[in-house]
Amino acid sequence: MKADSHGNVTNAEADLIAKNGNIKQVLLSSENIFVQNKKFRYNVVNDVTELKKVQESLRESSQKFEAIVSASPDGIGMVTLDGKIQLMSKKLALMYGYSIQEIEGLMGRSIFDFIDVSNHQLLIENMGKLLEGDKDQPITEYQAIKKDNSRFYVDVNSAVLLDSGGNPASVLFVQRDITERKQNEESLKQVTMRLSLAAIAGGVGIWDYDLVNNNLLWGDQMFALYGVDKEHFGGAYNAWLAGVHPDDTARGDEEIQMAISGEKDFNTEFRVLWPDGTIRHIRALAIVQRDDSGNPLRMIGTNWDITAQKHNEQTLRMSEETLRKINADKDKLFSIIAHDLRSPFNGFLGFTDLLVQDLDTFTQEEIRNIAKSMSFSATNLFRLLENLLEWSRMQQGLIRFNCDEAQLLPIVHGSMSTVLEPAKNKGIELSYDIPEGLTIFADINMLLSVIRNLASNAVKFTPKGGKIIISAKVTGDHHVELSIRDSGIGMSSSMVENLFRLDVQTSRKGTEGEPSTGLGLILCKDFIEKHGGKIWAESEEGKGSVFRFTLPTLNQ
Repeated sequence: MKADSHGNVTNAEADLIAKNGNIKQVLLSSENIFVQNKKFRYNVVNDVTELKKVQESLRESSQKFEAIVSASPDGIGMVTLDGKIQLMSKKLALMYGYSIQEIEGLMGRSIFDFIDVSNHQLLIENMGKLLEGDKDQPITEYQAIKKDNSRFYVDVNSAVLLDSGGNPASVLFVQRDITERKQNEESLKQVTMRLSLAAIAGGVGIWDYDLVNNNLLWGDQMFALYGVDKEHFGGAYNAWLAGVHPDDTARGDEEIQMAISGEKDFNTEFRVLWPDGTIRHIRALAIVQRDDSGNPLRMIGTNWDITAQKHNEQTLRMSEETLRKINADKDKLFSIIAHDLRSPFNGFLGFTDLLVQDLDTFTQEEIRNIAKSMSFSATNLFRLLENLLEWSRMQQGLIRFNCDEAQLLPIVHGSMSTVLEPAKNKGIELSYDIPEGLTIFADINMLLSVIRNLASNAVKFTPKGGKIIISAKVTGDHHVELSIRDSGIGMSSSMVENLFRLDVQTSRKGTEGEPSTGLGLILCKDFIEKHGGKIWAESEEGKGSVFRFTLPTLNQ
């Protein structure tokens, strides 16, 4: 404790030990005073222990505040109630493009100098709310102005500081540069917009399935793909599964579960059944997002309609099958022309050569036999050519289809003219079991060709002395069923299965060596199906055959 030249001491700090042992911090003052020429020592002791504690607390608080300001990644500032800057941290100054040395010169400037004029009204409103005691207002975004007058984006969180009397004194704010975030948000917004436009233009539906909470979110296009309204969509996995076609539900669920478990990627096709019964084909892709431990969190995927593609594929397959059939028919036609047509011509030409070269050496009986053989060859040749021409015209759509109501029995009689002679030569008995007045609704020329071909085959494959019965009856579905039954050599089951196929060889010679191509049966099938009827055969080897076909009738 130092005294001046007069021995006086002013506000000297000292520690005193109180009676209870506590240490007190005091300020000592001492001076000499004279009363009636007598010298007295006047001492004053002030206890400043609590004051020192408050000062220390303030010093520590100031150090902490400075440390927080220094360590904060954000800029920190303080303004008066009228918006004048009182405090600006180094980071805040640098954020606005000012150097640390320029901070002092910024004190007292208005905060509005650093905010774009388009946000001034927002700033005024937010300051007013703060001063009115609104403590729940959210962090606000502003467009700020740098020293070089360039703009950037900040978000600001503010609080009112009160004076010792509890009245607003200033506003403390924490500010963060969010320019990069805003740019990323804008980029994401643009990408999302372009993706949405592309999805809409391409008819692509986007979905997001929260596996943890079983929450399924659909983009607008998904509702169009599934034919449902937003109001009728449950927003869960079962809601999607309910829209899948029942025949594809189990497979769809299995593939989803396999993707979630990581067994395979979700890359599939399935059908959906709209509420109105419409069936659409869907192509689906998805990825599974997982946490760091590999646990599935969500699936994000796309759907798009491939119904038209599926129809095109089906059309292409049908076209390919049609082309294969056409090629098979063409090959069969060439085979018939090359083989079956050549044989009767060779026989016919051979007989004519004999007559030309050796006519004088033949007896009348030999000439008669040759003439019969030539007639037989010519008849077979004519029938083959007739079938070829009719089949060719049928394939080209040149045969007119005109249906009329007619009695069946006269048509059957009329078709027998070409088979009566061959049947008589083989001693085959022809009989009919057709009700008088039974009418059919058919193209008469086509029907004549069908009966003629089937009856001719029956004669061809029935031995001498056999029987052929042509019968008809009305079925319960307003059709007439005709049958031509013979007691001939019959057929194996495999031959019966392939009878009406042009791409499978089923032809064989008759019981007297009569030629056969199988083309007549193909022609019969085409003609009957043209009427909307059916044709089939029943046979066993050695037990004869029966050919049946149906035609519509106007009888009720």
